[in-house]
Amino acid sequence: SKGLLLENWRLYKKRCLFRWKFSLISRFQDISGGKPADTVVSANVSSNQLKQLIPLDAFKNLKQLNVSFNKLTSLAGVEKCLLLESLDAAHNQITAIEGLQNLTKLSKFMIQNNVIAKITDLSTIKFNTGLLEFAVRGNPFTFTKNYKFALLQLLPQLMILDNQKITYCLVFALFSQWNVARKSDREDLTEKNIALTEDLIFENSKLSNQNIKSLAGNNSMINLKHDIGN
Repeated sequence: SKGLLLENWRLYKKRCLFRWKFSLISRFQDISGGKPADTVVSANVSSNQLKQLIPLDAFKNLKQLNVSFNKLTSLAGVEKCLLLESLDAAHNQITAIEGLQNLTKLSKFMIQNNVIAKITDLSTIKFNTGLLEFAVRGNPFTFTKNYKFALLQLLPQLMILDNQKITYCLVFALFSQWNVARKSDREDLTEKNIALTEDLIFENSKLSNQNIKSLAGNNSMINLKHDIGN
């Protein structure tokens, strides 16, 4: 019957999900020498074609995690690793950084070569106040000007950004570039406003000329009628 088929389908999906979770946990444990999950401190599951992570509640003592070179679209599951200090998620398909606010011990985060399109897609990273090293190059938003200065405003405590040490000279140079770009943007906006104003004046002038001609035409008709009447 239809009901029996649906029930069998649900059971099949549950078995598949269980096997997938068990397989992922086994990968973590195999890489760590088959130790119990709560004793694993460092795990490397890079290059495993992973599309998502399970909640890693069992790995409560995990401090270093490498999930690079997979097919992850998010880091959902990592938020359970509250002792995590280093996270490498480079070369995936991650679109945004979310849910990592409680990782207060996170000091190193590698997220380069993903598909984060806007800097606002990682704005929650500002809550990770212990973050000292951050790598983001290769994401689409890094091809926009002044992204480094914007990131330093989010994370003023950073010591290394994209493998570049943060120094006073670098911050001053980034600020100068940002200031020049802002001034240029303002000048462009002013020029656009001037051009728009000139266009409006020209259109109003054309409209006024048309009104004058129309009014002149009306007056001519009035005078003509008056002359005919006389």
